[in-house]
Amino acid sequence: MQNKYELKITELKAKYNKDEINYDSKDYVEDTTNLIFGQERGISAFMFGLDIEKKGYNIYIEGPTGVRKNEIY
Repeated sequence: MQNKYELKITELKAKYNKDEINYDSKDYVEDTTNLIFGQERGISAFMFGLDIEKKGYNIYIEGPTGVRKNEIY
């Protein structure tokens, strides 16, 4: 039985505007891996969620618009 809130893998996709990327080469892009400011509790909770190895557990991220929730690296 499918949960009414369950997403299919085909419904998940990254969204970006290629016109906003103004680089001729990736050489100019700063490495921002592991660059998250002021979100220590959020990172800790996120990492805890990633460590759960049981089926049926999900990670839900909530916050106000404009706080770049989709940029956890």
